Amino acid sequence: MVFALEALPQAWKTTVTRISGAGRDLRGNKIPGVESTVDGCLLAPNTTEEDRSLSDITTTRATLYAPVESTWATGDQVITPAGSILPGRWDVDGDPIRWPAGWRINLVRHTPTGGL
Repeated sequence: MVFALEALPQAWKTTVTRISGAGRDLRGNKIPGVESTVDGCLLAPNTTEEDRSLSDITTTRATLYAPVESTWATGDQVITPAGSILPGRWDVDGDPIRWPAGWRINLVRHTPTGGL
């Protein structure tokens, strides 16, 4: 059986860093989380929107397709490399979905647009 990601050209794929367990402890101190790399992922653009209610934040969404043997959870963060089509740090949005062809992970990030 050929999985969908395996059939795609290698040039389309990227390695991402998964951060799991990040957050805050009971005192509000940041917990850095555990980093691991996941090879053979496909990063696809989704939507970008600007909040027009007196905000200077842009919300960008993307979809990450990851190999079936990787592990993902709600609350994870993803760092995509500088050379990728959508570089930067992302939050997993909602529940990652595992299906026979791999994982489909919705990503979101909020960035300042430059101000009002």
